[in-house]
Amino acid sequence: MSEIFLHYLNKRKEYLSDIVSEKEEALIVAPEGFLRVSSHKSSTHYYQVLKNRDTTGKYLNKKDVGTAEALAQKDYDRRILASAKNELAMLEKLIDLQSRSVETLYDKISPKRQPLISPIALTDEQFIRKWFRSMECEPMGFKEGDPLIYSMDGIRVRSKSEQLWADSLKRLDVPYVYEPMILLEGHGWARPDFGCLNVRKRKTVFVEHLGMMDDPSYAEEAVRKIHDYENNGLILGDDFLITMETRLLPLDPRSIDELVKRHLL
Repeated sequence: MSEIFLHYLNKRKEYLSDIVSEKEEALIVAPEGFLRVSSHKSSTHYYQVLKNRDTTGKYLNKKDVGTAEALAQKDYDRRILASAKNELAMLEKLIDLQSRSVETLYDKISPKRQPLISPIALTDEQFIRKWFRSMECEPMGFKEGDPLIYSMDGIRVRSKSEQLWADSLKRLDVPYVYEPMILLEGHGWARPDFGCLNVRKRKTVFVEHLGMMDDPSYAEEAVRKIHDYENNGLILGDDFLITMETRLLPLDPRSIDELVKRHLL
């Protein structure tokens, strides 16, 4: 089982726990008895039954429709409560199983032994750690006088727009590295703004922010950069993402969040 599946189990557990609390409270204030429904020809009649041995119950006329609805809801809530509790019990077993699954055994082995072992499968956390190691490279550094701009997790970036990107990735819990190195045939080493990991797909996606598209020479170089990616088999919207802005049309942070949710989660 993966961490994604475990996350789903815990979210489902939280959802069901809320339902249990809600329905238990609703049943406390529900009317006594249960609803009996009787059909005769084209008409339907409702009765409030207060005792199990009572085969008839109190007839509910039109002005008692609220009681009929409350009793019907009560029966539904009781069924929902029983089903939610049953599912919660099964979820607890699955979550416990996850903590003892075969994939977790590698993490319980001494760190000194781990490099000598080929695990049957990497958990998401193991894969993320391995991905970070594969993306390690020398930082590009900054020139004296460059603006001091930091992301929420303390990474120095070159622009406010890159700060927006870094903060969105951090906020949405997407593993990323700033200015990784990528070898492009016909170009050499390139340094995209971000290298991001779609954990669910276990796929690296690069991000380029093109921040001065109203500058003709910058725009021409940006198009050449996009062509370099595409000529190396990287597909826009799949292997790399792009955002753009001009002085009059700044980057919208909401568009970043939407791209991250659509392509990186």
